[in-house]
Amino acid sequence: MKKLSKLSSKKKTEGIGKARVLSHAEDVLLGIERDEPDPYDPKEPYKIRCFIHKITLSGPYGYDQITTNIGPLYLDRNFDPKTRSPNYKNKFIRNRKYFSLIFFLNPKQYLPSCYIEIHPKENVSAKRYKKFLIRFNANLPGLKVSKVEYASDQFCHRPSKVERLFYLERRHLYVSQSRKCGLIGEDYDQFGRKNRLNFVFHNGRIKIYERGPDDEKNGKAWERKFIDRVRLEYTATRTDLKKNGLDDLSQFIVSPKFLQMNKNRFRFMCFKGSNKLPKIWEDYNLPDARGFEGSFQAQHIEWRKDTLLRKKIKNIKVYTARVEEFDPLLSRLESVWASFDQEW
Repeated sequence: MKKLSKLSSKKKTEGIGKARVLSHAEDVLLGIERDEPDPYDPKEPYKIRCFIHKITLSGPYGYDQITTNIGPLYLDRNFDPKTRSPNYKNKFIRNRKYFSLIFFLNPKQYLPSCYIEIHPKENVSAKRYKKFLIRFNANLPGLKVSKVEYASDQFCHRPSKVERLFYLERRHLYVSQSRKCGLIGEDYDQFGRKNRLNFVFHNGRIKIYERGPDDEKNGKAWERKFIDRVRLEYTATRTDLKKNGLDDLSQFIVSPKFLQMNKNRFRFMCFKGSNKLPKIWEDYNLPDARGFEGSFQAQHIEWRKDTLLRKKIKNIKVYTARVEEFDPLLSRLESVWASFDQEW
């Protein structure tokens, strides 16, 4: 009888803990703005904007060919190859109304003659981006696509809502191929405790971070009072791009395949079915690469690589489950990604 009583009490405690956490998740997701006409109407879809951020290209063009085809370049005399793009001797810049172009030229090794970054300025529409790429490709044909940053912004009602959403998504984000994750944030020396900088969480090729409008950016970051969204960003490598038929810029111009490249990249998980792993309402107390606790991914990585922990649970995958409260958000993301492809 006592055993039954203990089991019943344990089950009740677990039920209360799970209900509390899931209720919290639902409450946090209510902090995301809704689309027009009413940003506070929970019946309206989440306000999410997706776009192509940085594109990196490579090709056979040298300085003379580039300047002949697209115009003058400006040498960055402060460029130090030791800190960025170490395989190229020179960095050149060309600013346009809606885009900034960076050219790394004169490779030190047997690498492509040029390595090019295209940085759009804020609020560049898909159609404008495509139109620019068509002209760029006509001037410098045959460029290979090396990397693409696919970004999705979740707008929130106020900074405190941004903080809560970032915490929740960082806590549960799982990237299957990730072997390292880490939280970056807070610069008290420069801004003081009340005006911390935005947090950034790197997890494999995915990044989650708090951010605000570009014109409120202070150096490389935003003060807390200016953050108004949480960005989900996936950086596709050349391997990923080629697997999905995006080998060169002309193929990318046909379609960036936003939905295809991003679907199932963002998974929000918890542990389930094991007394040796943290329950969904318990703390994740194993540190990430920068020493911060509180993420499912860090817990998962440590359990997989630590020999002693692996002896306790041989197949941790069996005890992972998705957090269903994120399903409506993921559905909305897929809808927005599909719309981007159609608009493109």
